[in-house]
Amino acid sequence: MNTEEKPTKDERVKKVITFALVVAIGALGVLYYTKKQDVKNQVAQQSSQEQSASDVDTTFIQSVGIIQSKYLDDADFQKYINDEINDLIHIQRKDIIDDAFKVVLYTQKALNALDKRDKDAAQKEIETALGKLDATLALEPNATLLPVAVNGEVNNIVSFDKVAVEGVKQNAQQALTRGDVQLARTLLEGLQSDITLVVANIPLAAHGVALRDALRALDVDNYDTAKAVLYTAMTTLVEIRKVVPIPLLNAELLIKKSQEKLNAKEKVTIVHGMLSEARKQIEMAQVLGYGFLNQKEYADIYKAVVALEKKIDAKESTDESYKELKDAVKSLRDKIMAKDSEKKQK
Repeated sequence: MNTEEKPTKDERVKKVITFALVVAIGALGVLYYTKKQDVKNQVAQQSSQEQSASDVDTTFIQSVGIIQSKYLDDADFQKYINDEINDLIHIQRKDIIDDAFKVVLYTQKALNALDKRDKDAAQKEIETALGKLDATLALEPNATLLPVAVNGEVNNIVSFDKVAVEGVKQNAQQALTRGDVQLARTLLEGLQSDITLVVANIPLAAHGVALRDALRALDVDNYDTAKAVLYTAMTTLVEIRKVVPIPLLNAELLIKKSQEKLNAKEKVTIVHGMLSEARKQIEMAQVLGYGFLNQKEYADIYKAVVALEKKIDAKESTDESYKELKDAVKSLRDKIMAKDSEKKQK
């Protein structure tokens, strides 16, 4: 009779650590994502043993179903997402990230050595990791978090119909009024169109403390304590997350592209078409409740679109009008994202 061996606790933890090492670091790594529209999770299948952060291939959230305009393409989307990810990463210099990432790699090697009860090798790897950590902090004294993974989840409404959405909202409100909370929850569940970006970070100060504690444990041949300390350090993550409303993403890209088209002397009808689509995307964000408390910002955006279109028709300079429109959208977006962003420790 064949019996299936269950993984030990150590093996399970090592799988978590290995996963953390192979996942993305913004533009330097691999983006793992889930998409709740019949798209399977994609995880990079790469060994991390001898790789630095910048060696890992880069993949991104697919733009299919997110880009909602014939005027936009995947390149527009990928740059936008890259910028959002980089905004969440505290360390921006690639060489510093590379050195900091090696702190994690050498810690993993120390754990491998501890599994073999190889004291000398474990001590060497821990000391190397500490050296890399000290070098990182010397170059970036204010660095507190090392990004080791970028996760993304897409929740996107299949199709948008304002009347239908308002009807669902009304039915949900009626359900809440009569106390049917679960029905209201089910009704509202599909009214979501956003990308949640999550950057998982290892706290550098705590990691340094763990490395030194592990060395002290090894000095008295306490292998189990050393392993436990390093495992905890490798699996203690601080998450920083940001919710990006997809309609605002599309609107910002359309506005930017429309200005480029206008400056390139493209047909005015194309520019108007792009601005019309941008306005519809803004309306979609409003109906879906993104920035519910920011109705003034929405009013400012609609007003700015009308003013811009008048300037275009009158063949007047549009630089200032475009700036006002972009600033209005950015103001709304920043307020929504500030509300939805959070930082938590796992």
